[in-house]
Amino acid sequence: MTDYYKHEEFVKAKKQRDYTLWAFYVVLALFVAYCVWAVWYYLMLPYNDPRQLTIRIVTFIITGVFTVATYIYFATVYRYAKLYYKLAKGIEEGLTETMQGEFLGYFDEPETKNGIECKSMRFEVASIKNDEISMERKVLVPFKKDFPTFEKGDIVTFVTHANILLQYEIVKKSEKVEGTVNTENKGPNNIENTEEITEQSEQVKTETNEEGEE
Repeated sequence: MTDYYKHEEFVKAKKQRDYTLWAFYVVLALFVAYCVWAVWYYLMLPYNDPRQLTIRIVTFIITGVFTVATYIYFATVYRYAKLYYKLAKGIEEGLTETMQGEFLGYFDEPETKNGIECKSMRFEVASIKNDEISMERKVLVPFKKDFPTFEKGDIVTFVTHANILLQYEIVKKSEKVEGTVNTENKGPNNIENTEEITEQSEQVKTETNEEGEE
Protein backbone atom coordinates (compact mmCIF):
# COMPACT_ATOMS: atom_id res chain seq x y z
CA MET A 1 0.00 0.00 0.00
CA THR A 2 1.00 3.62 -0.51
CA ASP A 3 1.57 5.54 2.73
CA TYR A 4 -0.35 8.81 2.49
CA TYR A 5 0.40 9.62 6.11
CA LYS A 6 4.00 9.09 7.22
CA HIS A 7 5.55 8.86 10.68
CA GLU A 8 7.68 11.89 9.87
CA GLU A 9 4.53 14.01 10.00
CA PHE A 10 4.03 13.08 13.65
CA VAL A 11 7.63 14.04 14.44
CA LYS A 12 7.19 17.32 12.56
CA ALA A 13 3.91 18.07 14.37
CA LYS A 14 5.54 17.47 17.76
CA LYS A 15 8.46 19.74 16.91
CA GLN A 16 6.09 22.45 15.71
CA ARG A 17 4.07 22.29 18.93
CA ASP A 18 7.22 22.42 21.06
CA TYR A 19 8.63 25.27 18.98
CA THR A 20 5.52 27.42 19.37
CA LEU A 21 5.54 26.78 23.13
CA TRP A 22 9.23 27.60 23.55
CA ALA A 23 8.82 30.74 21.42
CA PHE A 24 6.24 31.95 23.94
CA TYR A 25 8.54 31.09 26.84
CA VAL A 26 11.30 33.24 25.32
CA VAL A 27 8.96 36.22 24.93
CA LEU A 28 7.63 35.65 28.46
CA ALA A 29 11.18 35.64 29.84
CA LEU A 30 11.90 38.95 28.11
CA PHE A 31 8.70 40.45 29.50
CA VAL A 32 9.50 39.30 33.05
CA ALA A 33 13.05 40.63 32.70
CA TYR A 34 11.69 44.03 31.64
CA CYS A 35 9.26 44.09 34.58
CA VAL A 36 12.07 43.35 37.03
CA TRP A 37 14.21 46.07 35.47
CA ALA A 38 11.29 48.55 35.47
CA VAL A 39 10.60 47.98 39.17
CA TRP A 40 14.28 48.34 40.03
CA TYR A 41 14.65 51.49 37.93
CA TYR A 42 11.46 52.99 39.38
CA LEU A 43 12.63 52.44 42.96
CA MET A 44 16.04 53.97 42.19
CA LEU A 45 14.51 57.24 40.97
CA PRO A 46 14.26 60.21 43.36
CA TYR A 47 10.91 60.98 44.95
CA ASN A 48 8.45 62.69 42.54
CA ASP A 49 10.88 62.34 39.65
CA PRO A 50 9.09 62.99 36.26
CA ARG A 51 10.62 59.81 34.90
CA GLN A 52 8.42 57.79 37.28
CA LEU A 53 5.35 58.69 35.21
CA THR A 54 7.17 57.75 32.01
CA ILE A 55 8.18 54.33 33.29
CA ARG A 56 4.62 53.66 34.49
CA ILE A 57 3.11 54.58 31.11
CA VAL A 58 5.63 52.48 29.17
CA THR A 59 5.10 49.51 31.50
CA PHE A 60 1.34 49.83 31.15
CA ILE A 61 1.58 49.83 27.34
CA ILE A 62 3.99 46.88 27.20
CA THR A 63 1.83 44.87 29.62
CA GLY A 64 -1.28 45.53 27.53
CA VAL A 65 0.42 44.56 24.27
CA PHE A 66 1.87 41.42 25.83
CA THR A 67 -1.52 40.35 27.24
CA VAL A 68 -3.39 40.83 23.95
CA ALA A 69 -0.61 39.23 21.88
CA THR A 70 -0.51 36.24 24.24
CA TYR A 71 -4.25 35.69 23.90
CA ILE A 72 -4.11 35.88 20.08
CA TYR A 73 -1.03 33.66 19.91
CA PHE A 74 -2.54 30.88 22.02
CA ALA A 75 -5.91 31.15 20.27
CA THR A 76 -4.43 30.77 16.78
CA VAL A 77 -0.82 29.63 16.33
CA TYR A 78 -0.40 27.44 19.40
CA ARG A 79 -3.95 26.08 19.24
CA TYR A 80 -3.50 24.87 15.66
CA ALA A 81 -0.10 23.33 16.43
CA LYS A 82 -1.53 21.56 19.50
CA LEU A 83 -4.59 20.24 17.64
CA TYR A 84 -2.49 18.97 14.72
CA TYR A 85 -0.14 17.23 17.13
CA LYS A 86 -3.12 15.68 18.92
CA LEU A 87 -4.49 14.43 15.59
CA ALA A 88 -1.10 13.01 14.56
CA LYS A 89 -0.69 11.30 17.94
CA GLY A 90 -4.16 9.77 17.60
CA ILE A 91 -3.21 8.43 14.18
CA GLU A 92 -0.03 6.93 15.59
CA GLU A 93 -1.67 5.26 18.58
CA GLY A 94 -5.34 4.92 17.63
CA LEU A 95 -7.38 2.24 15.89
CA THR A 96 -7.51 2.02 12.10
CA GLU A 97 -10.19 0.80 9.69
CA THR A 98 -9.67 -0.84 6.30
CA MET A 99 -12.32 -0.66 3.59
CA GLN A 100 -12.64 -1.05 -0.18
CA GLY A 101 -14.84 0.99 -2.46
CA GLU A 102 -15.36 2.68 -5.80
CA PHE A 103 -13.97 6.21 -6.04
CA LEU A 104 -16.67 8.80 -6.76
CA GLY A 105 -14.84 12.12 -6.71
CA TYR A 106 -13.00 14.94 -4.91
CA PHE A 107 -14.65 17.65 -2.81
CA ASP A 108 -12.56 20.77 -2.11
CA GLU A 109 -15.05 22.41 0.24
CA PRO A 110 -13.22 22.90 3.57
CA GLU A 111 -14.63 21.26 6.68
CA THR A 112 -13.32 21.00 10.22
CA LYS A 113 -12.24 17.75 11.85
CA ASN A 114 -11.13 18.07 15.49
CA GLY A 115 -10.19 21.70 14.83
CA ILE A 116 -8.15 20.90 11.70
CA GLU A 117 -9.32 22.12 8.29
CA CYS A 118 -9.78 19.22 5.87
CA LYS A 119 -11.13 18.38 2.41
CA SER A 120 -12.81 15.15 1.40
CA MET A 121 -13.09 12.32 -1.10
CA ARG A 122 -16.14 10.10 -1.57
CA PHE A 123 -16.26 6.34 -2.09
CA GLU A 124 -19.11 3.95 -2.67
CA VAL A 125 -18.64 1.05 -0.26
CA ALA A 126 -20.65 -1.97 0.82
CA SER A 127 -22.65 -1.69 4.02
CA ILE A 128 -21.12 -3.42 7.02
CA LYS A 129 -24.44 -5.05 7.93
CA ASN A 130 -25.46 -6.04 4.40
CA ASP A 131 -23.02 -6.46 1.50
CA GLU A 132 -25.84 -6.05 -1.03
CA ILE A 133 -26.48 -2.48 0.14
CA SER A 134 -23.99 0.22 -0.84
CA MET A 135 -23.43 3.54 0.89
CA GLU A 136 -21.32 6.63 0.38
CA ARG A 137 -18.20 6.93 2.55
CA LYS A 138 -16.39 10.20 3.17
CA VAL A 139 -12.61 10.10 3.58
CA LEU A 140 -10.78 13.22 4.79
CA VAL A 141 -7.30 14.60 4.10
CA PRO A 142 -5.72 17.75 5.60
CA PHE A 143 -6.60 20.77 3.48
CA LYS A 144 -2.96 21.79 3.01
CA LYS A 145 -2.04 18.38 1.52
CA ASP A 146 -2.67 17.27 -2.07
CA PHE A 147 -5.25 14.64 -2.92
CA PRO A 148 -3.96 11.20 -3.96
CA THR A 149 -4.45 10.62 -7.68
CA PHE A 150 -7.58 8.60 -8.41
CA GLU A 151 -9.93 8.42 -11.37
CA LYS A 152 -13.67 8.08 -11.08
CA GLY A 153 -14.54 4.39 -11.02
CA ASP A 154 -11.24 3.19 -9.53
CA ILE A 155 -11.61 0.40 -6.97
CA VAL A 156 -9.50 1.46 -3.99
CA THR A 157 -8.58 -0.20 -0.71
CA PHE A 158 -7.96 2.47 1.93
CA VAL A 159 -7.01 2.62 5.59
CA THR A 160 -8.36 5.40 7.81
CA HIS A 161 -8.32 6.65 11.38
CA ALA A 162 -11.39 8.70 12.34
CA ASN A 163 -12.06 9.06 8.58
CA ILE A 164 -8.54 10.49 8.02
CA LEU A 165 -6.73 8.78 5.14
CA LEU A 166 -3.58 6.89 6.15
CA GLN A 167 -2.87 4.39 3.32
CA TYR A 168 -4.40 3.44 0.00
CA GLU A 169 -4.00 0.99 -2.87
CA ILE A 170 -5.69 1.01 -6.26
CA VAL A 171 -7.00 -2.53 -6.70
CA LYS A 172 -8.59 -2.00 -10.11
CA LYS A 173 -8.42 0.93 -12.52
CA SER A 174 -11.62 2.33 -13.97
CA GLU A 175 -12.63 1.12 -17.43
CA LYS A 176 -12.93 4.04 -19.83
CA VAL A 177 -15.39 3.92 -22.73
CA GLU A 178 -13.60 4.18 -26.04
CA GLY A 179 -14.94 6.02 -29.09
CA THR A 180 -17.05 4.00 -31.57
CA VAL A 181 -15.48 5.03 -34.88
CA ASN A 182 -12.29 6.83 -35.73
CA THR A 183 -12.59 8.59 -39.09
CA GLU A 184 -9.17 10.22 -39.11
CA ASN A 185 -6.67 9.25 -41.88
CA LYS A 186 -3.71 7.87 -40.00
CA GLY A 187 -1.46 6.91 -42.95
CA PRO A 188 -1.15 5.77 -46.55
CA ASN A 189 -2.72 2.37 -45.83
CA ASN A 190 -5.94 4.00 -44.80
CA ILE A 191 -6.06 6.00 -48.06
CA GLU A 192 -5.43 2.86 -50.16
CA ASN A 193 -8.21 0.99 -48.35
CA THR A 194 -10.61 3.85 -48.97
CA GLU A 195 -9.77 3.85 -52.70
CA GLU A 196 -10.33 0.06 -52.90
CA ILE A 197 -13.74 0.38 -51.22
CA THR A 198 -14.72 3.17 -53.64
CA GLU A 199 -13.70 1.07 -56.69
CA GLN A 200 -15.68 -1.93 -55.39
CA SER A 201 -18.75 0.25 -54.88
CA GLU A 202 -18.54 1.57 -58.47
CA GLN A 203 -18.23 -1.97 -59.84
CA VAL A 204 -21.35 -3.06 -57.92
CA LYS A 205 -23.30 -0.08 -59.26
CA THR A 206 -22.20 -0.88 -62.87
CA GLU A 207 -23.23 -4.53 -62.62
CA THR A 208 -26.59 -3.54 -61.15
CA ASN A 209 -27.26 -1.12 -64.01
CA GLU A 210 -26.35 -3.73 -66.64
CA GLU A 211 -28.72 -6.28 -65.09
CA GLY A 212 -31.47 -3.68 -65.13
CA GLU A 213 -31.01 -2.94 -68.85
CA GLU A 214 -31.22 -6.65 -69.70
